[in-house]
Formats: sequence, C-alpha cells, structure tokens
Amino acid sequence: MFVSALAEVFPDLPDEFLDILPEDCGECNSPLQISETLTSLQCSNPRCAVKIRMRIKAICDALSIKEFGESRITAFLDLYGTTNPMDIFDLKLGMQLGQGIGDTVSANVIQNVLRVKEEQTFLLWEAVRVQNLPGIQTSAQPIFNGFHTIEDAYDVIEEEGAEFISDRISNTPGEGEIGLRAIQIYETLMKFKDEIIEGVNYLNIASMEGKQELTVVVSDQVGGNFNTKNEFYNFCRANYSERFHFNFAGSLTKKTEFLIWAGADGSSARYTSKVDKAKKYNNQGAGIPIMTATQFTAFMESGRGIEEAYHVSVEDSAGTEPDDILLGYGAYSAEEEGSGLL
Repeated sequence: MFVSALAEVFPDLPDEFLDILPEDCGECNSPLQISETLTSLQCSNPRCAVKIRMRIKAICDALSIKEFGESRITAFLDLYGTTNPMDIFDLKLGMQLGQGIGDTVSANVIQNVLRVKEEQTFLLWEAVRVQNLPGIQTSAQPIFNGFHTIEDAYDVIEEEGAEFISDRISNTPGEGEIGLRAIQIYETLMKFKDEIIEGVNYLNIASMEGKQELTVVVSDQVGGNFNTKNEFYNFCRANYSERFHFNFAGSLTKKTEFLIWAGADGSSARYTSKVDKAKKYNNQGAGIPIMTATQFTAFMESGRGIEEAYHVSVEDSAGTEPDDILLGYGAYSAEEEGSGLL
C-alpha cells in the first residue's frame, strides 16, 4: 500500500504518526510503500538507485569482489547510470570506476570483477541467484535446475506461468492452488526478464556433462593448510572441477552433502550451530559426512564414490571422544559456542 493512501484506508491512525511518514523516496522521488504491519517503508521503484546499489554490494559480497564498497558503487552508478547490477561485469581494464576514484583503485576493483567473470563458472541457477532479486535467492535452484540455457528456462516459464513456479518450489508438485509466493516470484522473473538474461550471459555457465554437483557447507574454519574459506573454495574448483561442480552454500540442510569443520578430527576448533544441526540430522539418518578440509581433499584424491563419504568420515573420527564419533567433536561442548557467530 502506498503511504499516500494510508490515511484513507486507516482513518483512525493518529495524525502524529501520519505526519512523520515520508510519501516519496528521497533517492528517486517514487512513491513509498508501507508494509501491512505498518512497520517498514520501501520505494516502489524496482530500479531505484538505492536498491541497485545494495544489490551490487550483495553480489560483490557473495563473489568475494574486494574494494568495491558502497561509496565506490555509488560513484560507479553516478558515472554510468546503469539499472542492471550485473553491468559491473561489463567493466574493462582502463575504464574509470567512478568520478573521484583513482586509476589504481579502479584497476584493482575491475581486476577483481574480471577474475570472477573469467575464472569462475556457475550453474545456471547460481547465475540467477547471485543477481540478488527479491524472492529469487532461495527459489533459483528448484526453478532453474536442469535447464541448459536461460532462454530455455524462460520459454517454459512464459508458457506455463505461475503454475510452473508453484510446482517447482512446492513439496507436492501438481497439488493444491497456486500460492501467493509463487505468483510473486513469477511476477519478479517476468519484470526482470531482460536483466536476468543479460546478467546470466555475462558469466561462464558450467557444463554439467559428466559432472556431479556437490553442496558443501563450511562451518567456521576449515582446518588443514587453508587459512581462509576462499582458499579452500578456490583449491576445490582448481583441482576437482573436472568431476564436480561445487555449490558452497551458506546454510546447512538435510540435502547438504558435506560439512567442512576444522574440529572434525579432534583438533581445537569452535563448536558451531551448523555442527550441532548436522549431528541432529545424522541422528535422523541424513548421513552428512563431517570432515576437515584435509580429510575432504584426501577423500577427493582417493577417487572413492561420494556415497562412501559418510562412512569414511566416521572412520576418520574414530580417535576422538567416543560420544562424538559421528561428528568428531573431540573435547568441544555447546558451552564453547561463545560468541554465537556461525
């Protein structure tokens, strides 16, 4: 609902409340919308510069593109006036990043962008998800998984409409009415169709022929000789990409295929909620292998089938505390969670 219509829809709202509410966006002057609970405001313009800036920041965070913070993103948008966040991948060395940004900084940022564009591969659904559109981050995988091109996917989406979206995101495809969420996702996909297609075509889409997709979650430190998660990610992509495409996910589910945790072999490491969740899922029969990065790379090098990974992880954890064999908890306890960071 637009803020401008609030007084008419809710005539009993106090004037003091209505008087402090802005009706237009301070960035693009588009009408503001207010949530049903009357607790949050949002610009009605899907291409408002504030939204574009925050989407670019989210893309850079997700892809580890460094040195491209909000102030530099603002300068980039002011100079180029783009409304598609994925246009950052159209930058080329020698271009100025933005007014007031020096040549050295511009070159560093653009090199970071080009590194992703030239060296990293994405599954189709990953290339859609990374664009950070509302409602699409969590639904991109079930909607786009299995399609070879973005054009093929849109042919089906346009032909079958919201019913196709509903079937893809539902636990019971083909049953029940089309829900509001499916309708909203369909409308977003159609509203941003051209931008999504352009954004996907900026990236290298991985061929899955002869490959297996692996969903891997890292809990805190990875262990072994890797100082950071990104070092581990890059090592896996460089060494095992002929056989696997890695989906390094941020949250753990029952479908997660590996949890990487520095404490899996009994080494000193912080106990996290992801480890605790994996233990609970395994108690229910999920069979998620929990390994250090070293154990994981050794398993990859062994050539053994992924279906053997859980049993290998149990064997590798046999020297730790007996009560914690399945997870390799060692001497850790929930009390050591401490900071609450994941």
